[in-house]
Amino acid sequence: MILEKMSMTENFTDSEQTIIQYLLSHPEDILMMSVRDLAKASFTSSSTVNRLAGKLSDHKGFTQFKADLFSELHNNRFAGESRDFASSPESDIRCHEDMAAIAETIATLETETITFMKNHLDYDKIDKLINLLKSTGTLYFFGFDNNLSMVKSYLYRMMTFGKPVVMHDAQNAQFYQALTIPSNSCALIISRTGANRTLIEIMQVLKEKNVKIIALTPITGSPIGQLADIALSLKNDSPFEAVGNVVYETSLSYLLNLICSLLFSNNYADSKKVLEDYNTLYMRHENIFMK
Repeated sequence: MILEKMSMTENFTDSEQTIIQYLLSHPEDILMMSVRDLAKASFTSSSTVNRLAGKLSDHKGFTQFKADLFSELHNNRFAGESRDFASSPESDIRCHEDMAAIAETIATLETETITFMKNHLDYDKIDKLINLLKSTGTLYFFGFDNNLSMVKSYLYRMMTFGKPVVMHDAQNAQFYQALTIPSNSCALIISRTGANRTLIEIMQVLKEKNVKIIALTPITGSPIGQLADIALSLKNDSPFEAVGNVVYETSLSYLLNLICSLLFSNNYADSKKVLEDYNTLYMRHENIFMK
């Protein structure tokens, strides 16, 4: 983790330590700063900033370094409001644990994550999100890998409520989708890092076409969160993959279930009619197939 690396002062020059101290003292400024901005503010050079970012982020680039550091600082800030899953004995998965212990751990993780999400809901944002979905045309999804896999069932549910949805698996298809999307549409972006470069490029295209954008991401102040018209926060604060995946996926599932349920409730009569028509059509198809 970046903060852990920062604490190892013997690995950095005096100039690099000056930059580190500036970053820790000005956490809210990080995402908006360029390499040159940070060099000027810390009275160092651009080459020193780039060298430090490379050391701390395994050479992922300055933009990714900023997003990762901001995410860690953000999660530390809210450590007092939520359980630290990485250090909590009840929420950690240990080597060679028995089945009952792991079952209890997963139940604890999911329960605490849902409770945290419920207690930190921004009702004004969610209300605006639902109104946006109701007032715009087709909903276009943009996201990759696990996010794409996880969101599919929820988008299919939205279709059963009468909300037109478009989603493509291939990255190049999503680029074409962004270039051809009608301006009266709505885009849903899901990103675990908040700094996926491909999604940022796609969002910039969508902004030029005046498409409204909803983003679900752990850090609403991340580059993706800032580009969105409405950004809702997910939970993603464990450095351990096994635990972190459970926390992140549970928070995403909870939020998407909430959105789907609100859409159904807000358009109850029409949603129920679509489901009834589908069931009639499906049974007719099954009867034909059985003959």
